[in-house]
Amino acid sequence: MTISRQTIRFALWACAGLFLVLLAARDVQLDRKFEAHADSVENRSTPSVTSFGPPPRVALTPATSGVLLIGEPVYADVRLPRWFERVTLTLRYDNDHGVPFRVGVRTHPELWQFDVKTVDGGVVNGAELVVHPDVLREMDGTVRIPFTLERSWQVERNVYRFIFSAPGISAERPIVIRDLTVTAERDAMCFMGVCL
Repeated sequence: MTISRQTIRFALWACAGLFLVLLAARDVQLDRKFEAHADSVENRSTPSVTSFGPPPRVALTPATSGVLLIGEPVYADVRLPRWFERVTLTLRYDNDHGVPFRVGVRTHPELWQFDVKTVDGGVVNGAELVVHPDVLREMDGTVRIPFTLERSWQVERNVYRFIFSAPGISAERPIVIRDLTVTAERDAMCFMGVCL
């Protein structure tokens, strides 16, 4: 039994097409959502979220099982597998000393500009910080902070820098990050009736 050249050529093209489809599908989220978690126990980088840093501004302690923010500002980069329109940070933290706490995403490559949202209000340099209306606090103390990525600057392709700022924190008055979950969402992209 001999196999014709046309059959071999068809099989090779089919294999190449299947390979390209599988390669493209590995980063496709059919529900148009992507979720990533930060390592808030040992403060190590994960494939999608870097460790909190720089190191002099964060500390670890086994007694609290979380990352202590002891200086400000603290940063973490979020790496998304593809382009998304919105990101929601779900943050579980302890602020026992009532320090004003803000979270933001960087919006300019050269200037030090962030889209900052106040999570815990207070007075800073005589000005009162009010909790941002978009911030949703749940019954268990978890906070959801939504951001749009349209104006956000990318450190690298699909990598966004987030800032955690709390004027007045110190080793004696830390904020403890117990859990950070990043949920990225996008609208459907449709072409000729096919939506991804």
